[in-house]
Amino acid sequence: MFEFVSEVTLLSIIGSLFISYLPMLSLGGDLVPFSQEDAARWQ
Repeated sequence: MFEFVSEVTLLSIIGSLFISYLPMLSLGGDLVPFSQEDAARWQ
């Protein structure tokens, strides 16, 4: 059970990181720091 929970947590963390970096990739890979509004919009 603990392994299942840890896997789901890891997947959710990776998913949230992917979602947060997706707009950067769509902007041509420019590492532009997003504002709090953008961070809240992409979550």
